Amino acid sequence: MGGLRLLLALMVAINHLEFRLPLFDSRFAVQMFFLISGFYMAMVWNERYRHYKSPVRSFYISRALRIYPVYFIVLLATIPIAWYGLIQGYESPLVAPIDAPLTGWAWTLVYAPQITLFGMDLQGFAYRLADGTLQLTGSVRNHPLPWIVHYQFVPQAWTLACELTFYLIVPFAILRWKVAASLFFLSILSRAIFWIYRSPQETLGTAFFPFELALFLAGSLSYTIWTHIKEKVLKAFSSRFSVALVAMSPVLMALSFNVIHNKLGEAAYWVCYAYAALTIPLLFEWSKHSAPDKQFGELSFPVYISHFLVIDALLSVGIDRPPIQVLLFTFLLSILLVAVQKKIDAYRTSLNRKAAVL
Repeated sequence: MGGLRLLLALMVAINHLEFRLPLFDSRFAVQMFFLISGFYMAMVWNERYRHYKSPVRSFYISRALRIYPVYFIVLLATIPIAWYGLIQGYESPLVAPIDAPLTGWAWTLVYAPQITLFGMDLQGFAYRLADGTLQLTGSVRNHPLPWIVHYQFVPQAWTLACELTFYLIVPFAILRWKVAASLFFLSILSRAIFWIYRSPQETLGTAFFPFELALFLAGSLSYTIWTHIKEKVLKAFSSRFSVALVAMSPVLMALSFNVIHNKLGEAAYWVCYAYAALTIPLLFEWSKHSAPDKQFGELSFPVYISHFLVIDALLSVGIDRPPIQVLLFTFLLSILLVAVQKKIDAYRTSLNRKAAVL
């Protein structure tokens, strides 16, 4: 599924440029990431970590090593670039805290989550008052700028907050269908209650872990069902080519999502997520031995987490988000980040070998 993950990362990056492709939808891309993550986490927990000597500890350490090192590299690189951009008089993440400074605990509430990642999704509920303090809100868009997102160095990292929170519950819920079903129902219910009072297009509708948990669990359920029907499904297909036709359909769906959205409206998201949950196991089965697909997958997270760094770097020298240059430099930076991650993965693999039950 590496090709699909890279495509979704590019969809998000392109959405943050002064350039729009009419078929792309960044909300759909982000939420598809959550669904795919649910599938993968159920798989690695069931087939690997739950058999280790210290399964929960090993799983948490492994997930932290996949997220934090690359994130901190990007965060630490963004800060001096933001400072340089501020000095040069160009757009910078440091403009908001200087022009509209925070006071008291507001500094901690805004910047501590950017270090730990936990809680960044909750910041979408807050807005800055005139005295620099924070207050909760259900509709950030109804309040004046700057919003809390303008104080964030890596604003797309709110999704990592959701990922990490999901990782915390994986060992305790992912294979316990009653717990997972209850959490799924509560997630859908919380989103529905919010939408009774706010539009589905409100930012918080796609930027808060309790609302997104259902998508993670849908991916996990997809894996669980697949383990029971895999042999029968594969036997039903006459050839690997027929498997490929169905397996590629999530990619085609991502590329043409807005066509579906124009026909179905908000329901398009849920129809497509349901279809993706059914077909992603086939896509995984078809592509799991592909070396190029694996390489595409390795690029997806670096592309996703580093593209704002590239945008900020270009803005700091007065270049306003040219799509080709941003994507080119993002790919080059991502290749370097993949090289770093491979070193970390080698260490992570050594830890897993020690933790595995022989």
